[in-house]
Amino acid sequence: MDLSQNIYSEDEEDQEIEEPSATPLWKYITKVPGEKKAGGVKPREKKAGVNLCPKVSQEMRELLKQEEEDAQRIFGGNARAKKLQRPKKTIADIFQTNDKEDVDQRVARFFYGNGIHFIVARSPFWTNMVTGINNAPKGYKAPNYEKIRTSLLDKEQSKVITDNASNCKAARAIIQDKHPHIFWSGCLAHTLNLLMKDIGKSSNPSLSFFNESYNKGKAVVKYIKNHGSCQFLYKTFSDLELLITKKTRFGHVFIVMQRLVTVRNSLVAMALSNHWETLRRNSSDPNQHDTIKKIVMDEDFWSKTKRVLKITKPIYKMLKFCDTDQAIIGEVYEQMDTMLGKLKDILVTDPVVYNLVYQIVVERWDRMNIPLHCIAYVLIPKYYTHSWLSKSAPGGMRRMKPHCDLEVQKGYLDAIDKMINDPSEATKIRHQISDFVSDKGDFAQPQAIKDRATLRTLSAST
Repeated sequence: MDLSQNIYSEDEEDQEIEEPSATPLWKYITKVPGEKKAGGVKPREKKAGVNLCPKVSQEMRELLKQEEEDAQRIFGGNARAKKLQRPKKTIADIFQTNDKEDVDQRVARFFYGNGIHFIVARSPFWTNMVTGINNAPKGYKAPNYEKIRTSLLDKEQSKVITDNASNCKAARAIIQDKHPHIFWSGCLAHTLNLLMKDIGKSSNPSLSFFNESYNKGKAVVKYIKNHGSCQFLYKTFSDLELLITKKTRFGHVFIVMQRLVTVRNSLVAMALSNHWETLRRNSSDPNQHDTIKKIVMDEDFWSKTKRVLKITKPIYKMLKFCDTDQAIIGEVYEQMDTMLGKLKDILVTDPVVYNLVYQIVVERWDRMNIPLHCIAYVLIPKYYTHSWLSKSAPGGMRRMKPHCDLEVQKGYLDAIDKMINDPSEATKIRHQISDFVSDKGDFAQPQAIKDRATLRTLSAST
């Protein structure tokens, strides 16, 4: 076996680049011509008589071994070279895919880096912005910080909705002083949540049952959830979890108390069981154990809890109505009237409590109500339909068209004055609203009157 003709040095000028092979060692083999005959190897004597060529040095053997390992690594030990599959996508397609992924990542990083809530991606304003950028002239540059906070802000007639914290109120004063046409209002859902707290904190003896009942109910829930053995025992009587929520969660009073009433029978059965008495003997605080049982077995506690739910249920429904991403500002005014009417119906046999709750609600609403609520209320079509006006409102009140309410009338006129600086334009808008509420002009057409029952006012995204 002569390797001198087959192994080349890297220093040779005429070196040829060889294609990789799945069987690299065949190039060192010299085939002897002649007839090929089978046999010559006996059973159990496989490889018998085969020996390494003595002319091959140890260094050469290492090189041969390395070539064989390289071939196995490339071709996977298969004697036949595997065909490389051509990419299905063109180079242009690959670059376009990478560009799109890069843009997506930059958009996502904008959200992450600035702490922007992911729900903003569902905003119609977000979609409009992206569409506008795509259709913008080549070389378009986004407005800078100064332009956004000055000239563009001056053109935007909007409503700034913030929380009720003191720092937000300070911001309100600054914004309204510089931009008089902008409306400010606190978060209505937060206001309603504070309304429940106001009722609970009332010093009037007639409302003392509210906080008393809630504190006892919360004590029952905490005791069971904080003691693993009690919680395990409770789950043998009910598949429903006891609920405990943070005070920052909207409607936490109603959520906790409603679940307690739902699982009342399970709690009573648990407190009367032999296992409950066994837990008492092993309890580190048997007195507290007895207190929880006393609360669960107290009919007065459950009676007061139901009174709490009666009061908080209309407020909670109103809270859920407001806690949405949809444009519902035009329905807030009527929904507040409906909530008060339902409270009146519920507390018809308890006028003292109703009057106290009514005063608390009105006090909060007076802080919350702004002219923008009134003009939005006036522009809701369904409130002018016969089917709506012919039904009695909760509380026994007769329904009327929004503009017939003197408070609403004053509010929507104030809103127009605040938003529109041009007197002639303001007059034109007042005339158009007058036609709308009085079924005059284009609004007098039969189809326009018919559509009032089915069509909603246009949202900001339309």
